[in-house]
Amino acid sequence: MDNIADDVDAIINALNIPIESEDENCDIVYTGLENNSEKRLSTEPNLGACANVVLRLSRIVPKFQNFKIYFDNYYTTLALVVYLAKQGICSLGTLRRNRVPGIKLSDEKQLKKKSRGFFSECLTQIDGVPVTATEWKDNKVVTLLSNFSGAEPASEVTRFDKKKNEHISVPCPNVVKIYNQHMGGVDLLDSIIARYLIAMRSKKWYFKLFFHFMDVTIVNAWLLYRKRKKENTMSLADFRREIAVSLCMQGSNICTPTTRGRKRNISESPSEPKKKRGIQPYMPPTDVRKDQIGHFAIVTNLRERCKLCGLKSSMQCTKCRNN
Repeated sequence: MDNIADDVDAIINALNIPIESEDENCDIVYTGLENNSEKRLSTEPNLGACANVVLRLSRIVPKFQNFKIYFDNYYTTLALVVYLAKQGICSLGTLRRNRVPGIKLSDEKQLKKKSRGFFSECLTQIDGVPVTATEWKDNKVVTLLSNFSGAEPASEVTRFDKKKNEHISVPCPNVVKIYNQHMGGVDLLDSIIARYLIAMRSKKWYFKLFFHFMDVTIVNAWLLYRKRKKENTMSLADFRREIAVSLCMQGSNICTPTTRGRKRNISESPSEPKKKRGIQPYMPPTDVRKDQIGHFAIVTNLRERCKLCGLKSSMQCTKCRNN
């Protein structure tokens, strides 16, 4: 772990990754200083740590030009939506019900009794700003808050019904359709990253950032690889494994033993029955095979199929361990 820590420190120092920008209006990474009054402008209200993040990042958004901002339930508050509307910025986000205790929507116990696709909305005005809260029952109940969109016009979406074992059409509010159109990619990325996280603990806080950025980079590279190749693509696990092998072996001068286990007796009698073909030797990734470093040919006592031409040969690569 110490070696990995030193490597990460060296990479961060070599890349000169900034945590905060010289521009006071823009941070590279959220550092948790949103409750610090020195980091807030005099014209900005204190809406809490979650909403202050959105306020700080939205400083560069032009005012009163109907730009739209989307966020998840961690950032969504009623005060934030109203403030952005007064600045001429449209906003939409999922909502935690406990942040708006007096909202006039159905209780979750009542919604469980409703059929799939049921939705309702509540419209109100706060300081002259119209705000709409919409709830929709899919697999789970989701609540959204917006200052520019509501439930109508509703559309139909296809869902799979386990009880009927078939696909059915269920009503879908317009606000959900808009949210999925702009935030669906973020949720999908988080879901794919969660399959194979780099699970390494450290007391240094920036390790989490470094490993998260690496996970995002790998997933995006895998998606581009699938988009380009389309057929016979590797799974995400195999893709990550090949990247790991390539990073460990590429550019290194590694000489490994040519054989493992008991050596084969070359003076076997020709009358003995031919042995069955065993497991094929491991084929390293293309990046390793073509890095032109540490590939030395040696003569062995074993004659195996050449990976290039298919003929038997006693020459073997010390790095790839293939004939």
